[in-house]
Amino acid sequence: TLAGWFAFRLTASLLLGVLTTLLYVVHPAMPYSLVAWVTNQMHLLESIVVLSALIWWDVVRARTVLWWLPLLGLAGVAFLIKEDGVMLLPSILVLPAVRRHIFHEHVPPIPRAFVVSAVIAVLVLIGLLVRPGGIAQGLAHEIR
Repeated sequence: TLAGWFAFRLTASLLLGVLTTLLYVVHPAMPYSLVAWVTNQMHLLESIVVLSALIWWDVVRARTVLWWLPLLGLAGVAFLIKEDGVMLLPSILVLPAVRRHIFHEHVPPIPRAFVVSAVIAVLVLIGLLVRPGGIAQGLAHEIR
């Protein structure tokens, strides 16, 4: 799975990649949220988009800002699939610090233009959630 591939890319350990894949496949929440219920196929699609974005980040983390821009699009797609996709960009902004801390390696800084774009994108997406008549209002109306 993509989760195992991402773990393998981060750690360069085949064992951790296989363990991640096994945990992802056998976790008790996965069959219900990803496979068993047709209404929950959005979880599977969002999982694919988020894991693809994380793998893309790992590929482009040392490249120029143009290589980072597809992450903004993937974050938008993840958000359109399910509202918790708004957490993708903050996660990507934190990943370099996590890598530095855990693996004690030099990680190139995130391009400033991407940081600014990501902050603006997150604010816009959150604005879509909380604005009057927005997604959150629609959900509250459906619950009643």
